[in-house]
Amino acid sequence: MSQEVPDLAERLRKLQEELDFLKTQKTQEEFDEGARLHNEKNAPWINGQYSSMKFPPYVFRAFPRMLYNEQYEDACLQLAAAARVPGRGAEDSEREEALRVAERAKRDATCTVANEAELERRIGSGDWYLSPLEAYGGKQKRIEALATQAAHRAHDDRNMGELAKQEIEAFDDAAENFVAEIPVAKRGPGRPRKEA
Repeated sequence: MSQEVPDLAERLRKLQEELDFLKTQKTQEEFDEGARLHNEKNAPWINGQYSSMKFPPYVFRAFPRMLYNEQYEDACLQLAAAARVPGRGAEDSEREEALRVAERAKRDATCTVANEAELERRIGSGDWYLSPLEAYGGKQKRIEALATQAAHRAHDDRNMGELAKQEIEAFDDAAENFVAEIPVAKRGPGRPRKEA
C-alpha cells in the first residue's frame, strides 16, 4: 500500500501540471472570440482602410494653381493615343518619341500661376481657363463663332458682283488663315461710296 501512495501522489502531481498547462492554452472558441472582437474594433470597414496611418489634416491652398488652354483636350487625346501604340523592337524609339511629343503638348496646354495677380492676368487674356471643362467650353464657343462668321461670309460672297468676288479671292489667297470679314478697300478718286 505504501508503494501505491507515492505512485498516486506522483500521478496526481503530473495531472495537476497537465491541467495547469491546459489552462494556459487557448481553445479554438477563444481564438474565434478574439478574432471577432478584433474585427469588431479594427476592421477596415469600421475605421477605414488606413486607420492605423496618421496624416495631417487637409488644408486648402489657393495657389499654386493650374490653368488650361483650349489645346488641353487634344493634348490629352494625343497622349492617350501615343500610350496605346504597342512597342515592337525598333519601333520603341518611335513610340517613346511620340510619348515625348504628346507630353510636351500637354505641358504646353497647361500653366501654373503662383498668385492672384498672375491668375487675373492669364484669365483676362482669354487664352486660359480654370478647369479642363471650361477650356473645352471656350473651344466650342470659338468654333461656333467661327462657323457663324463663315456662314455670314458665304452669304455675303454669294450676293456680290464679279469684281468684288475677284478682290475677295485675291485677299483670301494673300491671307494665311480664314478671314471672316474682308476689310473695305480704299477707293481711288471718283464717285464716293454710298452708305446704307
